[in-house]
Amino acid sequence: MKRMKQFLLERKKAGTLRSLSPLVRLGHGRVRLLDSEGELQDFSSNDYLALSEHPEVIAASRKYLEMFGAGAGAARLMSGDLEINHLLEEEIAQPVAAGGADRRATFQVRETQWDMSAQGRAEV
Repeated sequence: MKRMKQFLLERKKAGTLRSLSPLVRLGHGRVRLLDSEGELQDFSSNDYLALSEHPEVIAASRKYLEMFGAGAGAARLMSGDLEINHLLEEEIAQPVAAGGADRRATFQVRETQWDMSAQGRAEV
């Protein structure tokens, strides 16, 4: 325990000890620190576009929550591989497959072409 306390003290002195800063969500992608008055645009979360507040997203979420419940109950490789996962994957693949491709989603990252095959491998 002494070693851990010393490690944390050294981090604090060096200014490298990380800590949590509670946020208050203000809506529309805006937040403020709990102990602050200033508002910030939240570009660091998965919801920086504030889609979690969009009425159509909320309605669709309620619909599928009623249909499938909350959560898979397990990892997909165990017993959590639900039919809805496959239906969504098929729907996403349709526009690609319609163009004559073999159901591969292709995207561009930093000028490198990645091809995500159905086998789950990334091919450059």
